Amino acid sequence: MTSNRSKLIALPVAAVMAATSLVALSGPASATPTCRTPDWGSLSKSESDYSAGTIERVRIGRHDCFDRIVFDLDGQDAGYRVEYVSEVEAPGSGNRVPVDGGATIRIIINAPGYKDGKSTVDIDAVNNLDVRYYHTFKDIEWAGSFEGSSTIALGTRARLPFRVFTLDSSDGSSRLVVDVAHYWTDF
Repeated sequence: MTSNRSKLIALPVAAVMAATSLVALSGPASATPTCRTPDWGSLSKSESDYSAGTIERVRIGRHDCFDRIVFDLDGQDAGYRVEYVSEVEAPGSGNRVPVDGGATIRIIINAPGYKDGKSTVDIDAVNNLDVRYYHTFKDIEWAGSFEGSSTIALGTRARLPFRVFTLDSSDGSSRLVVDVAHYWTDF
């Protein structure tokens, strides 16, 4: 015969177990659909236009589903080539540019980081961008600017999908944006 006391204890325990199961089943599934990257990928992406402007600033941002690097230009229509590589070489010298991470993305922008013989980019600021709390980015290094193009080495946690796009502003400036996803998704 079961006492009333054991029934009173069994009910709260069953309720806690049911609530825990519900949270475990619904937690991750509700977060996944917001991080869709169906048309991203890890293959090379490029656009051949050259910008009449220069790179002015490099900045980074953290998002729920990806890490972002943005290149501000003082002109429009900057072309690019963004791809995973085994190593990045400095333009002009061919010296290896080491970066931390499990994979390396080389970003070549068809715009110089100099004007009239002077740098338009704060190279120390680029090399010291703080990626400590980023999910995907592990290191960023300015590789150099040579003959109208600039190269950046981006170290990532792993070979993950990415997208590249440009945004033109009405004031004649533009931005090149590279987003690298935190995870692969297949929907």
